[in-house]
Amino acid sequence: MTKNNQGFLNVFIAIALSFALIGMGAFGLYLYQQNFTNKSQNISITPTTIITPTTEILPTSTIIPSSVPTVKKISDEDLLKKAFAKKYFKNIEDVILTISKTNGKYISGGVSFQGEMGGAWFLAYKKSDDEIIIVDDGNGTISCEKTDPYGFPKSMLPECWSETENKLIKK
Repeated sequence: MTKNNQGFLNVFIAIALSFALIGMGAFGLYLYQQNFTNKSQNISITPTTIITPTTEILPTSTIIPSSVPTVKKISDEDLLKKAFAKKYFKNIEDVILTISKTNGKYISGGVSFQGEMGGAWFLAYKKSDDEIIIVDDGNGTISCEKTDPYGFPKSMLPECWSETENKLIKK
């Protein structure tokens, strides 16, 4: 026999054996189902207990919903850390914050990053309970153009630098 014919014969035998195994499995399943069907026809079910539904009214204090959604409020510090991590492509764990003042929707303080020298000041605006916007941050002057649209109180922002007027603006 040639090498080419030997390979063909091996493939043919493998296919034939596969069909034989599948056929035996199918036949075994058929016999199992026939045996199960015959046994189930000999079973008779007779009810021994009849359960009737009853209605019981519970006081409202004992009714506890199975799943009560809880809303976990995220702290301003965590929201700020998330915002700085996103802005500067850092891990949240590496953001170090110092909140100096809060006044309703306005937050000021300092920020630095783990393993880095120095830090910067920041001004932030709390847009909602789950979103804080970093309005301006850095080491230099505070930009009037960035802060004016948010209306920071004078107690937090006594002055800022106007690029359009090229001068320091006292509030």
